[in-house]
Amino acid sequence: MTCWSTEINDRLINRFSSHVEKVDQCWEWTGARNPKGYGVFAFGGRIWKAHRFAWLICFGEIPEGMHVCHKCDNPACVNSDHLFLGDDSDNLRDAVKKSRVGRLSVDAISAIRRGYAIGKFTQQELADTFGVDRSHIGYIVRNEVYVDIGGEL
Repeated sequence: MTCWSTEINDRLINRFSSHVEKVDQCWEWTGARNPKGYGVFAFGGRIWKAHRFAWLICFGEIPEGMHVCHKCDNPACVNSDHLFLGDDSDNLRDAVKKSRVGRLSVDAISAIRRGYAIGKFTQQELADTFGVDRSHIGYIVRNEVYVDIGGEL
């Protein structure tokens, strides 16, 4: 791997790589993981998601507000060939395309749109109620996702 920064040296890359097992096409993170299955790695006084750190090693800085998304849909994968950058909209569209937002039923999406449209709930209240990010609620109420599901007023 080519290092983009003097802070990332061979010793650090070796420490990171010691937690990677190449399984089929994915490179599985074998170190600690968060509850959603993403690997975590400590560097520079902070905890990184391992796939974001893999991006940092291979491609450099991650622009502000950008996600490092998985083509393979495997949160433990750190193979740089499986990663791509995307903003909030790209990340959500990718999740919808891959049917990863199955926690919300058609009834829930309709209820979110109705509740917000009549001013009964804020986006944050809806996010807390349905266990999703506030930005996800924003996409729903603006009809940017789930456009084939009703509930708009």
